[in-house]
Amino acid sequence: MINDKKQGEEKLRGEKKKPGNCIVPDISDECYKTSMENWCASQGIKLMPYAPDGSSINYAERAVLTLRNPMKAMMSHSGLPPSFWPDALRNATYVRNRVLCKGTSRTPFELFFGRKPDIYHIKKHLERWYMHIYQSV
Repeated sequence: MINDKKQGEEKLRGEKKKPGNCIVPDISDECYKTSMENWCASQGIKLMPYAPDGSSINYAERAVLTLRNPMKAMMSHSGLPPSFWPDALRNATYVRNRVLCKGTSRTPFELFFGRKPDIYHIKKHLERWYMHIYQSV
């Protein structure tokens, strides 16, 4: 049990000096069955794989996956070339910020700005629009 500030600081300093003994790489596979794996084994470091959609991935990886899936669906649905992926990602982020959060009854937009978002202008991603011009008789 830590009784005072000095003991707490000493404990933290001691913990910071301890080297890590495991690495959890990102979703990619390049660390496995390579010289990286051999080097880690020689240093006593364990590579810990995990499922790409598992709950053990960090917050940033989860955010990327949360936006990547709707972005891919928008790109597939629109039939546009891959050069439009930044627009699809921007659109996915925009929509995500205006959808209710799990565990609350508010959207990220509402939590940040303190007011409900206006969503009446949201349309399908890069939907094709046609204008019908009547010819005068």
